[in-house]
Amino acid sequence: MERNSYLNQIQKCFQVTPICALLGPRQCGKTTLARLYASHQENIHIFDLENERDLARLENPHLTLEHLDGT
Repeated sequence: MERNSYLNQIQKCFQVTPICALLGPRQCGKTTLARLYASHQENIHIFDLENERDLARLENPHLTLEHLDGT
């Protein structure tokens, strides 16, 4: 499925602000779209809040995020 228009909208969003929200119902492709966008970028960091390890890392977000560059 072509998602170029969505990817372009995300890119435009990041030109204005460092945050972009993907909203939609369950199982509509939000995570797939985010991972597709990330695969075309550099310095992208993904945290899956359904992953126990990522969730534990973010219990102290300052320590986790302070050394990261990029998005």
